[in-house]
Amino acid sequence: PFDFRQARPLRMESEGKQVAYDQNFCLASMRGPLKLASWAQGANSGVEMELWTTEPGVQLYTGQYLAPPSPGLEGRRYKAFSGFCLEPQVWPDAPNRPYFPQATLWPGQIYHHVTEYRFRLP
Repeated sequence: PFDFRQARPLRMESEGKQVAYDQNFCLASMRGPLKLASWAQGANSGVEMELWTTEPGVQLYTGQYLAPPSPGLEGRRYKAFSGFCLEPQVWPDAPNRPYFPQATLWPGQIYHHVTEYRFRLP
């Protein structure tokens, strides 16, 4: 269920259960030029979203723990798996792994990254 090299639904089931993701995907060994990191398309709406980033990783979270106590947009109650997040980042545990892309910002250094979410309507 972790192979996204070909487009496929996020809502795949395994043994009758929705597959839950809270996983970092490693894109590169270091920050680099702006590049396409992910693409998604709404199955019903056809709306497309591209994620472009200079970060070396992207965290995919499918909302399995989503159960906000307050209503959301237009008073709707959201439940588990009612959305997903794509979060550009440095690889998790990078401060403890010297061979990972570094996340340490030393005094006097400037942190800079670029992330763009591009949407296209059908």
